[in-house]
Amino acid sequence: MPSASVDLDQIMQTMHNIPDLHFFLAKENNIDTYSYLYDAMESHDLEFEDAKGLAEQCLNKNTFDIPKFEKLWKEQENISLLQEIAQKVMGIENLDESPELKQALLEAFRAGKEYTN
Repeated sequence: MPSASVDLDQIMQTMHNIPDLHFFLAKENNIDTYSYLYDAMESHDLEFEDAKGLAEQCLNKNTFDIPKFEKLWKEQENISLLQEIAQKVMGIENLDESPELKQALLEAFRAGKEYTN
């Protein structure tokens, strides 16, 4: 059975979303995408195990919720950016210690993104 370890953080940093994991799995296992084995592999759901970090919250038995992971990952990136701003402007080391401020900054950030779209 083909298998691979996937660094989702690295994928998100470079691609900003999770690509077709069947293709990724085939590539990692030197399976030609024009082969019968690839067709058979594509016809089955992928199974996931041993998730770490943020991915662990998105794993339910052997099923991985990709949209949930992408949303949580992007939210985490936004919070990291806001943490840098809070540190630079207000000297706040940890936004988690100021939940109201954290929420206000997140809402302002989201409003700004909607305004520009």
